[in-house]
Amino acid sequence: MRGIVFVVLLLSFGLGGEVRFVNAGKVDMPTPSQSERATASPCPNGSSTSGPCGTGAPRGMTYATTALNWTQTISSSLTGGSPETVALTPCPVGVDYTSGAGYQVYITDRASSEAVAVTSGSTGSGNCSITFTPFFSHTSYTIGSASSGIQETINAACGTISTPYWNSQCNVTIPANGPYLGSG
Repeated sequence: MRGIVFVVLLLSFGLGGEVRFVNAGKVDMPTPSQSERATASPCPNGSSTSGPCGTGAPRGMTYATTALNWTQTISSSLTGGSPETVALTPCPVGVDYTSGAGYQVYITDRASSEAVAVTSGSTGSGNCSITFTPFFSHTSYTIGSASSGIQETINAACGTISTPYWNSQCNVTIPANGPYLGSG
């Protein structure tokens, strides 16, 4: 009975691998193949990733951080209720100007700030343009990410195709408390 409890405990923590059967308190495990055997990791904690020890993400996994949070100060004025096109130079990574799938940018000014949905746009050499309809009029303003760079990270990792199932193999993890940047 103790052997079964031990196996269940191992499996619940994901440590047991594949268990063939339990016999008289002994667990018969298959011999690991060459690719499944443990290899020495150059990292002290045993978790190597695509970057140097402790940096980067495992292959196929992207961690959303605020690294792609962007802002640009724009000098052209916007008229509330009217479709407007704004040129972004340089074009920030992850900006969705093609899908029309609900990507938003945030307009900040001293009078009235707002998030607006990007409806279309285009790309040029190192720049891009986005089209949206603001609710308020703006004369001097800053435009930027409406998600602190998280949506831009998802767009850069997964693409901006408006058909959701085409992006189904994308893996983006949003950490609960952000990356650890301190020491000790």
